[in-house]
Amino acid sequence: MTGGTVPSRDGIVAESLVTVAFAVQIVLTLGTLVVSAYLAYFGVTVFGSPNIATYAGALGVISLILLAVAYYRSYGPTREGNYLDAATPTLILGIIFCLLLVTLLIGVLYLFAYSRLADANAENQETPESLTRCLHCSAPLRPTDIICGRCGKSRWAADP
Repeated sequence: MTGGTVPSRDGIVAESLVTVAFAVQIVLTLGTLVVSAYLAYFGVTVFGSPNIATYAGALGVISLILLAVAYYRSYGPTREGNYLDAATPTLILGIIFCLLLVTLLIGVLYLFAYSRLADANAENQETPESLTRCLHCSAPLRPTDIICGRCGKSRWAADP
């Protein structure tokens, strides 16, 4: 969330959905890494097959890459209130996780978050009619701005 604005209701819901989806993805990634480590160990020691270890390692690396993409492209921008930059990666993550049967819950959460991000982004579109002016420095303000970004004063406070 940005410093001087109040997020819309859709923005708050989108942040919550992305946070829950990301938390579930962290748990799933940790579980995948544990299972991959066991498969790699038993694949080499018990079965004598390095191929099992290779596939297990690839599975762990893919889960870590998806976690990093989710953090930098969906979770981070959403927490900063940048809904426009978070919308498309959230949709792509939702589709990827829905295609994998095991991660269907994460995919559905990301798809719901995408729909809320789109609604929040539509609310944040600035039109000339929606802009007001600061009483102190005449800077343009959105209806959700509490503090002027230029002078740092409250939009409702009168000059002392």
